[in-house]
Amino acid sequence: DEVVSFPLYTEAIKFAFHEENMVRIAVCALTLNVYH
Repeated sequence: DEVVSFPLYTEAIKFAFHEENMVRIAVCALTLNVYH
């Protein structure tokens, strides 16, 4: 099986629990766009 890597998504996950709300919203939007 081929594994597909999303470097942008991998980096964004590091900020998923950031204290700044706007950062978390950006991570959420990115996640939804990757899985869309």
